[in-house]
Amino acid sequence: MHSALGKPEEDIQITFKSSPYGSFSHSHADQNAFILNAFGEGLAINSAYREFHRSPHHTQWTWQTKSKNDLLIDGLGQKAQDKNAKGKITRFETGSRYVWTTGDATIAYQEGQIERDRVQRVTRDIVFIDKRYLLVRDRVELSTPGKISWLLHAEKNLSWDDKADTALIGGSKATLTGVIVAPGTHWHGSVTDQFPVPVDSKYTTGEAGSNYVTGKWSNQTHLTLESAAAEKFFEVFAVLWPEKGTNKAALSARMGGAAELVISRPDEKTDRVSVADAGIRIE
Repeated sequence: MHSALGKPEEDIQITFKSSPYGSFSHSHADQNAFILNAFGEGLAINSAYREFHRSPHHTQWTWQTKSKNDLLIDGLGQKAQDKNAKGKITRFETGSRYVWTTGDATIAYQEGQIERDRVQRVTRDIVFIDKRYLLVRDRVELSTPGKISWLLHAEKNLSWDDKADTALIGGSKATLTGVIVAPGTHWHGSVTDQFPVPVDSKYTTGEAGSNYVTGKWSNQTHLTLESAAAEKFFEVFAVLWPEKGTNKAALSARMGGAAELVISRPDEKTDRVSVADAGIRIE
């Protein structure tokens, strides 16, 4: 999805994946993951590097769901390097104010669990509204209570305000402000700028330099929001607003009546958005 294709300094780009080909070969365990670039800068990124094929960092981080803007269930992601860890795009719809797609990653998460059948549903809706901002809706249904983690990654400067349930990614050209709304769910939020499995030191020091290495290896930042309580059902909304410049956007969101999301936008407009399996309404 693009707002200004061919004009990177003006464009907001969202990439979303849910693939029937699983996580095998060159694919990663990233069904229902997204990335967001805006105004010539990567903001919500696919984290990690690939120093050499099957390095510890490559197999234990790059391949894994935990390195993506995705979900974990009880700390577990989708099964890596598995043809059966499938996703599926179940909807692609356009309206006068939106582009809406839905991915179903239930099978991929079932493959990653010890008790496969406890995962009943994992779906993600991506709604690009007015070619200006992104609304993400996650639904998770389990047969026995569990905890989920909502993940976000950036090159640098990622912070979390637990009082406002707001994340901020600060780039050199743009920012991304994200408000999380999940009725009944409380979060334990943590941010780190360290990889759980470091990049091989030969590459970070330049010892293993090569003509194909065109950039610097550096740490990235990672936000994990883990639900405080175990539940059978979760519905999580994330409103993501990219903005030119380095200032935090004045964005807020809350649940209103009739299961609608009331979004107070930085451009002083207010949207009332209802997203459900049966349809969408934006006013």
